Amino acid sequence: MTASNSNQHRHRAPSHMIFWQAKLSTCCFSRAGALFSNLSGCLIHHYGKDGRSVVTGKYLYVDKNILGLSSARLLVSHGVDVVVLEAVDRVGGRTLTVHPPDDDPSVPKFGWADLGASYVGPSQNHILRLCKELGLGTYLCSDKQDFIHYSKVGTCLSSARLLVSHGVDVVVLEAVDRVGGRTLTVHPPDDDPSVPKFGWADLGASYVGPSQNHILRLCKELGLGTYLCSDKQDFIHYSKGRQFCYQTTWPNLWWSNPLAYLEVVYMCRLMDNMSKEIPLDKPWKAPRAKEWDKLTVQDFLSRHCWTKDGVEFLLALCSNNNTADGHEMSLLYYLWYMCQGGGLLNLWSVKGGAQERKIVGGSQQVCLKMAEQLGERVHLNQPVVKINYSTKGVCVQTLDGTEFTGTHLILALPPPLQMKIHFDPPLSSHRYGFLQRSPMGLVLKCIIFFNHPFWAEKGYNGLVTCNDDIEVVGLATEDFKPGVQLAGMICFVYGDQALRMANMTEEERKKKVCQTLSNFFKTHAALKPVHYMDKIWSQDTYVGGGYTCYYPPGVLSKYGPAIRESIGGCIFLAGSETALQWTGYMSGAVEAGERAAREVLYSCGKISSSDVYVEEPEFVEVPIQPLEQSLLEQFIPSIRFLLAIFAAIIAFALFFSSYQGQWRQNF
Repeated sequence: MTASNSNQHRHRAPSHMIFWQAKLSTCCFSRAGALFSNLSGCLIHHYGKDGRSVVTGKYLYVDKNILGLSSARLLVSHGVDVVVLEAVDRVGGRTLTVHPPDDDPSVPKFGWADLGASYVGPSQNHILRLCKELGLGTYLCSDKQDFIHYSKVGTCLSSARLLVSHGVDVVVLEAVDRVGGRTLTVHPPDDDPSVPKFGWADLGASYVGPSQNHILRLCKELGLGTYLCSDKQDFIHYSKGRQFCYQTTWPNLWWSNPLAYLEVVYMCRLMDNMSKEIPLDKPWKAPRAKEWDKLTVQDFLSRHCWTKDGVEFLLALCSNNNTADGHEMSLLYYLWYMCQGGGLLNLWSVKGGAQERKIVGGSQQVCLKMAEQLGERVHLNQPVVKINYSTKGVCVQTLDGTEFTGTHLILALPPPLQMKIHFDPPLSSHRYGFLQRSPMGLVLKCIIFFNHPFWAEKGYNGLVTCNDDIEVVGLATEDFKPGVQLAGMICFVYGDQALRMANMTEEERKKKVCQTLSNFFKTHAALKPVHYMDKIWSQDTYVGGGYTCYYPPGVLSKYGPAIRESIGGCIFLAGSETALQWTGYMSGAVEAGERAAREVLYSCGKISSSDVYVEEPEFVEVPIQPLEQSLLEQFIPSIRFLLAIFAAIIAFALFFSSYQGQWRQNF
């Protein structure tokens, strides 16, 4: 039908029509197969012989696709009144997108399917511009993904999130049926009245604090709040049946050995000062790196400490920070770890330190919310078993035989788990040597709930340290949650004790832990929990331990560059172990993931090299504040120095006494 024919039809309007409205308007008709144009007249609303409403207008648009809607949209933007008529019960014409029904589990979740027009490309400028105006993105059609992540921690999700924001197509592969890695939040089941309503419980990473700017910023972006942990009332250091209570920064240990407190304070300050010599990005470049990497932490303490109680507490502090025993860990690594966390005092402290806050509702929410944003880019139950890589890209094969290809890969796994993957071509000897010498820490985290906080009623904060090889718990701390009435106690079991506890039944572990708490607080109330749960992280196939891996003597100085060195120019390494700050913490995981993502963006030419390592600004809502120390704690000398002064005084006194006696004989 031509335009002239349309004019003839337009002018055949019956003579009895009623002019109800006369203004410049447009009526758009779709799905008639032709376009009518150059029509005269204005919008007329009238009634036909059958009494039905009739609308006619100046322009008639008839099409089989989105033409009617796009033209109507343009006219509306110019103030033109528009009526759009659609022949069927949907818009779209020759575009038709279907989704899987939510109420039919027999239909797999295929995302969406275009049964009509679907492709766009270069030079299709009108539809590309319209998609941008409507907030619609596009993705490349290829036999390759731009980017693949494989991870067991939130690192991968943070890097994927950043890459997506730069328009990069990503696929995230998760080995198990959940996201979160070393974060795990559990909730009481709604259908089991025997389980008390404890709110939530973090069986994995949970703490955040000042200077952990990456995780604090991410929590704010995801709409997650934090709450303060208490540092009121007495802390306890427990050793061989003895209970040392204190409210100072470090336990005084006066009842055991008056010199032990002086030694603990001095040694912590000494190690903090030593850690400041270590470059955050290259600890193997420290001036005394080779010397320190030949020693274990226990070797160093044995050489410099004079009191058994001082050594015991310092080793407890080492196990608390790294979930490994002092005789297993390189001094260089421990000092580097301290430097990454802002010093030993910062790692130990609650107020102003690493244990200041927790996330309301549980820490796994961080990963769950990022996964929700990434949507169907995240593939669960896809453990990677083989990686083929070359200058042309990466091909990843999972346990069920599925293959994913891409131009780059971020590997966000702890080093020991990378040994489970077959690489083709094989990794370098340097990298294999590093992976073979990087064990994960051993930790078992228990959470016990009681009807009332018996420790607080006795005047205790709930924080207890212990390293006497008798009690199974190395660190206990209160698990306070806002809005939850039940009193919770978190217990960490480390190293050799964790290895022994892993072979027990859950009921046996429960009895052991509760008996230890009873010994700590000198009360039988600890033997009456209302609920118990734990997580043996070394038995998690795709985590392998916690909190992080550690390095025995000789590893950092010989294999250190392999920590974050890319593989073949197309595989980039993330994971908390590769962080420059707060390794072993959630903030370190986020930092490492975003840094690896920027390495990929630089490799793709999207950013400059100066934008790869970006310093995170301070999170002003949780400001960094100086940690309080007394003058004695700041300037206390070593026991060696005190003994030397004491010996000098005695020598001077003896000399003076002898000289005085000689002088009297002469006179």
